[in-house]
Amino acid sequence: MKRRYLLGAASASWLSGLRGGVAQASFPTQPIRFVVPFTPGGSNDVVARLIGEQLSPRWGQSFVVENRPGASGNIGAEAVARATPDGHTWLLGANQIFTTNPHLVRAAFDPLRDFSFVAMVARVPVVLVVHAALGARDVRELVALARQRPGSLSYPSTGVGSSQHLGVARLVGENATHVPYRGANALMPDLMAGRLQIYTGAVNSLLPHIRSGSVRALASMGTDRVPALPDVPTIGEAGFPDAQTQIWLSIAVPAAVPRPIVDQIHTNVAEVMQTPSTRLKLDEQGIEVAIQGPTELEATVRAEYARDGALIAKLGIRD
Repeated sequence: MKRRYLLGAASASWLSGLRGGVAQASFPTQPIRFVVPFTPGGSNDVVARLIGEQLSPRWGQSFVVENRPGASGNIGAEAVARATPDGHTWLLGANQIFTTNPHLVRAAFDPLRDFSFVAMVARVPVVLVVHAALGARDVRELVALARQRPGSLSYPSTGVGSSQHLGVARLVGENATHVPYRGANALMPDLMAGRLQIYTGAVNSLLPHIRSGSVRALASMGTDRVPALPDVPTIGEAGFPDAQTQIWLSIAVPAAVPRPIVDQIHTNVAEVMQTPSTRLKLDEQGIEVAIQGPTELEATVRAEYARDGALIAKLGIRD
């Protein structure tokens, strides 16, 4: 599937609002091709379109948001890795593309060699839930139950090696059965019916079910409590800091893009992401603004790449 969406450009008054540094006089010189390696409507898509809408009038260039799903995000990622390295082709990727896919899926690119990491832009809070009928009232009880009844509990994910898969695997290892689905919407009916008992997913999609009592929230999987669930502890507070799981979204470009252009993109994207209007729009979608620059983001990618690779090898996970 391939879908394109054109974000309109404004007049050349962009120069007065641009504070991008060395590269600003010669970049951008043409529309930005912004590849989202997942289907329309998800968090990646929402963030990419919002960035395009904000930057288009400032830069005087259109943004073409191009949805290229498939192979757990690798199809879209490969298209960007192989693009002309002039800074006009961007990837809005989730962390799994860079940190877990390389250990599971054969690809025609190396995420640590073929990309320049520009900016982390957002995080999607993840929460651990269990079906309401399950006896576990906290994380320790869940882990103990899985050990006592190995293979009797099941948990879904949106694919092998996804954050949902590894989030639960870090807690229960091989004591529960992983069931991959094609997407979050596909797994929800089985989770609500109790045919699946454990799940880590985006808080915005789970909040209505938590409030209705269909599922019970045991922990926020990040470093902070979720504002909408202030009484739910973090996974660290629950006693399992090594199980911390997060979904983050970042911009990457082909590796040979000149560093002044990378820095300009980071500076301008960080500016628009931190405006009150952008934060409000993302809050409504259950998405948090989270900014890292090129150096910090590359360190994050490398650390998670090593961590996820070790877990995948330990559990013998295969796609």
